[in-house]
Amino acid sequence: HAVLNLDDTIAVTQNFCSRTNFVGVWKSTRKGRPRMCNKFLRELDTHYPDLAALGRKLNEDDGWKMKPRKGAHADGHTTSSTSSDSSDSC
Repeated sequence: HAVLNLDDTIAVTQNFCSRTNFVGVWKSTRKGRPRMCNKFLRELDTHYPDLAALGRKLNEDDGWKMKPRKGAHADGHTTSSTSSDSSDSC
């Protein structure tokens, strides 16, 4: 969709994530958007590794198992022919 603002405007959307609300956003996303959550985790690994680690810890604490995408471990990491370690799971 598109929005044309004719005056000064502030928008707060429902898909806002910050360090302050990360725990709630993570739990909601992993349940409601499991495939997007895998991509989210990969991007967190790249740009915010501390939040990626927190997401994995929340999964572990809650006993949450993410649905792995094809060619990936359950933690969102892509499989590699040079590594056989699959112990790193959510």
